[in-house]
Amino acid sequence: MKKNKMIWIVLFACWYCLSYAQQEGTNPEEIKILMLVYPEQIIGFSDNYVLFCDSSQLLFKDGVQKTTEQLLNNPDIQDMFVYSYLKGKIDTLIKENNDPGRIRNEDFFKKMYGKTAKEVKKNLVEIVWCPKLARQKIRITSINGVDKRLAAVSTELDEHPEWKDFLKSSGTFYWRTVRGTNNRLSAHSFGIAIDLNSRYSNYWQWDCKCTFEDVELSYKNQFPQGIIDIFEKHGFIWGGKWYHYDTMHFEYRPELLQDIEVSQHELSPEKLAAYQNPKEIPKKEPPISVSKENNPYLLLLFIIIAFLVLIGGLQVLKKWDNIKSWLGIGIIKEQAVTFAFNPVTTNVGDDKQDKENKNTS
Repeated sequence: MKKNKMIWIVLFACWYCLSYAQQEGTNPEEIKILMLVYPEQIIGFSDNYVLFCDSSQLLFKDGVQKTTEQLLNNPDIQDMFVYSYLKGKIDTLIKENNDPGRIRNEDFFKKMYGKTAKEVKKNLVEIVWCPKLARQKIRITSINGVDKRLAAVSTELDEHPEWKDFLKSSGTFYWRTVRGTNNRLSAHSFGIAIDLNSRYSNYWQWDCKCTFEDVELSYKNQFPQGIIDIFEKHGFIWGGKWYHYDTMHFEYRPELLQDIEVSQHELSPEKLAAYQNPKEIPKKEPPISVSKENNPYLLLLFIIIAFLVLIGGLQVLKKWDNIKSWLGIGIIKEQAVTFAFNPVTTNVGDDKQDKENKNTS
């Protein structure tokens, strides 16, 4: 019976080691994407936390099943990927509440771009939007190279005079909440969004003359597909691909566009290498648990250790009688039993008798 227990304990230890190695050695696909598109911000993943370059961390998933309203108001980082953003022209109707990009974990964006309007403003830079066709000065964040991305969009759009009427900017940075919500911040608050000419915009709240989400909408759009294609090429998603559509709205969300292009002219060689292989980023290291991403031989090491534990346990069981004799366990046990049944006689009884004699005198 004891031998069977020992075998089960050894087998459980082996299973636990292998399970731990596999769990630690696998990063969620969403983490790999975030590390790819934000190489100067995110360096890893450990124990359900996204790890940032400054040694801080944010919870990745809270494990809570959420309603549509809860996804909008209290999402975790993984929830931002719940709806897939389809790049290019969409020929089918958008499913109800399918809003890829409207779900934003505010702590994630505050971590990267600033917790307050004052912090965000520190990293805003001024660019000239479409110098030939719009000739507007706009402010956009320089974090994650968003300003360079938007400048690249501007350069390409400026070569299409047929789109001139659509290209006027209706706003970029503006620290504010989304209309109809209590405290949900707009992407404009972080300096990562731009609205084009509102004259040609269709916005679901304007069309339904309401702000509640649970409403049947009839999709509308006036913006040419070519404009959307150029924005998406440089990492900006379009609000016109939301069920709750906002067709003038574009925001930098490269994590939802997995195949965005990277130009060597936009990134330095060091940053380009980091973008293509985030492991090469020379950043200070926060306390990170060992994972297969960090050590490809970790799983093999656990297997070897588990195997050695198993062999050692079997050898102990096989030679248990010899080990007991060598340790003297049997002799000690025999003496203990003898003592239990044959206690040593002392003079306790005599003392007791003397006390009784004194009490009677």
